[in-house]
Amino acid sequence: MQVVKNTFIILLSALIAFLIFMPKKELYYTLEHQLVKLGIKLNEKDITETVPALKIDGMKVYYEGIRLMDVENSTLTTFVFFNKINLHKIAVASSLKSMLPQNIDDINITYSVLSPLRANISANGDFGEVKGYMDFNRTIHLDFVKVGDIKKFKRELKKNENGWYYENQF
Repeated sequence: MQVVKNTFIILLSALIAFLIFMPKKELYYTLEHQLVKLGIKLNEKDITETVPALKIDGMKVYYEGIRLMDVENSTLTTFVFFNKINLHKIAVASSLKSMLPQNIDDINITYSVLSPLRANISANGDFGEVKGYMDFNRTIHLDFVKVGDIKKFKRELKKNENGWYYENQF
């Protein structure tokens, strides 16, 4: 029994040390490099590495040279079996005003190894509250839980017995 206890303590200590000393900035730069291959470029003012997370301030997102949005601050939390991205205070570019809500308060994306083929998404803003998922079949599905001002992009939405939703493959 003592051997099992000591083995558990060693494994737990190794996991905690891995989380503390994980190169979070390097993971972010690797992600940034992979996004460039897709035509997405990220510019940020400041990156701060903390023990559980990576905080990014003043991020601007470009797609093929066109500015899409500004993100006031974001947090990337990485654990071994669970990862979370929080984006706060998102201002969408005026060129996309007709297709997307202009101001988004929060977007949260979570990924867990318990559901390895899907990342869960939740967001809120002027448009209301949205919950949904993105799976690795390249499908995004968003259900409007609370509907706010959706006039600008209502033509992109569909309606079923549960309410408004957005679904697309990319």
